[in-house]
Amino acid sequence: MGTGLGLAMVYGAMQQAFGAVDVRSSVGRGTTFQLFFPRCKENASVDASSALAARPPRGSEAIALVEDQILVRSTTKRQLESLGYRVLDFASAAEALPTLRSEPNLAMLITDVVLVGASGRELAEELSKARPGLSILFISGYTEDVVLRHGIELGEVNFLPKPFNVSELAHAVRRALDARVRARTLMLDA
Repeated sequence: MGTGLGLAMVYGAMQQAFGAVDVRSSVGRGTTFQLFFPRCKENASVDASSALAARPPRGSEAIALVEDQILVRSTTKRQLESLGYRVLDFASAAEALPTLRSEPNLAMLITDVVLVGASGRELAEELSKARPGLSILFISGYTEDVVLRHGIELGEVNFLPKPFNVSELAHAVRRALDARVRARTLMLDA
Protein backbone atom coordinates (compact mmCIF):
# COMPACT_ATOMS: atom_id res chain seq x y z
CA MET A 1 0.00 0.00 0.00
CA GLY A 2 1.47 3.35 -1.04
CA THR A 3 1.53 6.53 1.00
CA GLY A 4 0.36 8.79 -1.84
CA LEU A 5 3.74 10.52 -1.87
CA GLY A 6 4.19 9.70 -5.58
CA LEU A 7 1.13 11.72 -6.52
CA ALA A 8 2.30 14.56 -4.29
CA MET A 9 5.64 14.54 -6.11
CA VAL A 10 3.91 14.67 -9.51
CA TYR A 11 1.72 17.54 -8.34
CA GLY A 12 4.75 19.42 -6.96
CA ALA A 13 6.70 18.92 -10.19
CA MET A 14 3.77 20.18 -12.24
CA GLN A 15 3.44 23.25 -9.99
CA GLN A 16 7.14 24.03 -10.48
CA ALA A 17 6.69 23.70 -14.27
CA PHE A 18 3.60 25.97 -14.14
CA GLY A 19 1.53 23.05 -15.41
CA ALA A 20 -1.58 21.28 -14.21
CA VAL A 21 -2.82 17.77 -13.37
CA ASP A 22 -6.32 16.59 -14.32
CA VAL A 23 -7.60 13.44 -12.61
CA ARG A 24 -10.70 11.55 -13.73
CA SER A 25 -11.85 8.37 -12.06
CA SER A 26 -14.83 6.11 -12.55
CA VAL A 27 -15.81 2.88 -10.86
CA GLY A 28 -14.95 -0.14 -12.98
CA ARG A 29 -13.04 1.91 -15.54
CA GLY A 30 -10.07 3.12 -13.53
CA THR A 31 -8.33 6.43 -13.17
CA THR A 32 -6.80 8.68 -15.82
CA PHE A 33 -4.19 11.32 -15.07
CA GLN A 34 -3.50 14.01 -17.64
CA LEU A 35 -0.47 16.25 -17.26
CA PHE A 36 -0.60 19.66 -18.92
CA PHE A 37 2.65 21.51 -19.53
CA PRO A 38 2.89 25.13 -20.64
CA ARG A 39 3.72 25.74 -24.28
CA CYS A 40 7.22 26.99 -24.98
CA LYS A 41 8.63 28.89 -27.91
CA GLU A 42 10.01 26.58 -30.60
CA ASN A 43 13.23 28.49 -31.07
CA ALA A 44 13.76 29.57 -27.50
CA SER A 45 17.41 30.36 -27.02
CA VAL A 46 19.36 30.62 -23.81
CA ASP A 47 22.50 32.65 -23.65
CA ALA A 48 25.59 30.82 -22.43
CA SER A 49 26.08 32.92 -19.28
CA SER A 50 22.56 32.32 -17.95
CA ALA A 51 22.81 28.61 -18.79
CA LEU A 52 26.09 28.40 -16.89
CA ALA A 53 24.64 30.28 -13.91
CA ALA A 54 21.64 27.93 -13.90
CA ARG A 55 23.84 24.83 -13.62
CA PRO A 56 23.46 23.30 -10.18
CA PRO A 57 26.54 23.01 -7.95
CA ARG A 58 28.40 19.72 -8.13
CA GLY A 59 30.70 17.71 -5.89
CA SER A 60 32.57 14.45 -5.53
CA GLU A 61 32.00 13.53 -1.89
CA ALA A 62 30.56 10.23 -0.65
CA ILE A 63 26.92 10.54 0.41
CA ALA A 64 24.71 8.01 2.19
CA LEU A 65 21.06 8.15 1.15
CA VAL A 66 18.49 6.46 3.41
CA GLU A 67 14.96 6.48 1.97
CA ASP A 68 12.35 3.71 2.30
CA GLN A 69 10.37 4.67 -0.83
CA ILE A 70 12.20 2.90 -3.66
CA LEU A 71 11.17 5.35 -6.41
CA VAL A 72 12.21 8.38 -4.38
CA ARG A 73 15.47 6.65 -3.41
CA SER A 74 16.38 5.62 -6.96
CA THR A 75 15.49 9.04 -8.42
CA THR A 76 17.42 10.90 -5.74
CA LYS A 77 20.41 8.58 -6.16
CA ARG A 78 20.46 9.21 -9.93
CA GLN A 79 20.22 12.97 -9.35
CA LEU A 80 23.12 12.94 -6.88
CA GLU A 81 25.26 10.77 -9.16
CA SER A 82 24.55 13.11 -12.10
CA LEU A 83 26.02 15.88 -9.91
CA GLY A 84 29.24 13.88 -9.39
CA TYR A 85 28.63 12.45 -5.91
CA ARG A 86 29.34 8.85 -4.92
CA VAL A 87 26.12 7.49 -3.40
CA LEU A 88 25.51 4.58 -1.03
CA ASP A 89 21.76 3.98 -0.79
CA PHE A 90 19.76 2.11 1.83
CA ALA A 91 16.09 1.40 2.52
CA SER A 92 16.29 1.64 6.34
CA ALA A 93 18.41 2.73 9.27
CA ALA A 94 19.00 -0.90 10.25
CA GLU A 95 20.36 -1.63 6.78
CA ALA A 96 22.52 1.51 6.70
CA LEU A 97 24.17 1.63 10.13
CA PRO A 98 26.56 -1.36 9.90
CA THR A 99 28.05 -0.10 6.63
CA LEU A 100 28.07 3.60 7.43
CA ARG A 101 29.78 3.30 10.81
CA SER A 102 32.91 2.07 9.05
CA GLU A 103 32.71 3.93 5.70
CA PRO A 104 35.98 5.89 5.73
CA ASN A 105 35.14 8.68 3.28
CA LEU A 106 31.53 9.41 4.17
CA ALA A 107 30.87 13.17 4.04
CA MET A 108 27.08 13.36 4.31
CA LEU A 109 23.93 11.53 5.34
CA ILE A 110 20.69 12.33 3.53
CA THR A 111 17.81 10.66 5.33
CA ASP A 112 14.05 10.70 5.22
CA VAL A 113 12.61 11.84 8.55
CA VAL A 114 9.96 9.09 8.65
CA LEU A 115 11.40 5.62 8.06
CA VAL A 116 10.21 2.11 8.81
CA GLY A 117 11.87 1.12 12.10
CA ALA A 118 14.27 3.75 13.45
CA SER A 119 13.48 7.31 12.33
CA GLY A 120 15.82 9.51 10.37
CA ARG A 121 16.54 11.52 13.52
CA GLU A 122 17.49 8.37 15.44
CA LEU A 123 19.72 7.26 12.55
CA ALA A 124 21.41 10.66 12.41
CA GLU A 125 22.02 10.69 16.17
CA GLU A 126 23.46 7.18 16.16
CA LEU A 127 25.68 7.82 13.14
CA SER A 128 26.87 11.18 14.53
CA LYS A 129 28.23 9.35 17.60
CA ALA A 130 30.51 7.29 15.37
CA ARG A 131 31.21 10.11 12.90
CA PRO A 132 31.25 13.56 14.59
CA GLY A 133 31.05 16.41 12.10
CA LEU A 134 29.09 14.43 9.53
CA SER A 135 26.85 16.64 7.39
CA ILE A 136 23.20 15.66 7.66
CA LEU A 137 20.33 16.64 5.38
CA PHE A 138 16.80 15.61 6.36
CA ILE A 139 14.15 15.17 3.67
CA SER A 140 10.42 14.64 4.07
CA GLY A 141 7.17 14.84 2.20
CA TYR A 142 5.19 15.14 5.41
CA THR A 143 3.82 18.35 6.86
CA GLU A 144 5.84 20.38 9.32
CA ASP A 145 3.84 19.15 12.35
CA VAL A 146 4.59 15.50 11.48
CA VAL A 147 8.28 16.35 11.09
CA LEU A 148 8.26 18.14 14.45
CA ARG A 149 6.66 15.09 16.09
CA HIS A 150 9.71 13.09 14.94
CA GLY A 151 12.00 15.44 16.86
CA ILE A 152 13.23 17.57 13.97
CA GLU A 153 13.34 21.33 14.60
CA LEU A 154 13.29 22.74 11.06
CA GLY A 155 15.21 25.92 11.87
CA GLU A 156 18.03 23.97 13.51
CA VAL A 157 18.81 21.36 10.84
CA ASN A 158 19.43 21.11 7.12
CA PHE A 159 16.02 20.23 5.70
CA LEU A 160 14.67 19.78 2.16
CA PRO A 161 10.94 19.22 1.67
CA LYS A 162 9.72 16.70 -0.89
CA PRO A 163 9.10 16.91 -3.73
CA PHE A 164 12.33 18.59 -4.82
CA ASN A 165 14.07 18.96 -8.15
CA VAL A 166 17.72 18.32 -8.94
CA SER A 167 18.64 22.00 -8.59
CA GLU A 168 17.05 22.28 -5.13
CA LEU A 169 18.77 19.05 -4.08
CA ALA A 170 22.13 20.21 -5.46
CA HIS A 171 21.99 23.52 -3.60
CA ALA A 172 20.84 21.94 -0.31
CA VAL A 173 23.62 19.32 -0.44
CA ARG A 174 26.31 21.84 -1.33
CA ARG A 175 25.18 24.27 1.42
CA ALA A 176 25.32 21.52 4.05
CA LEU A 177 28.70 20.19 2.89
CA ASP A 178 30.25 23.64 2.62
CA ALA A 179 28.96 24.60 6.08
CA ARG A 180 30.68 21.51 7.51
CA VAL A 181 33.96 22.48 5.86
CA ARG A 182 33.67 26.09 7.11
CA ALA A 183 32.94 24.87 10.66
CA ARG A 184 35.94 22.53 10.58
CA THR A 185 38.18 25.36 9.28
CA LEU A 186 36.99 27.69 12.04
CA MET A 187 37.77 25.02 14.63
CA LEU A 188 41.29 24.56 13.22
CA ASP A 189 41.91 28.33 13.19
CA ALA A 190 40.81 28.73 16.82
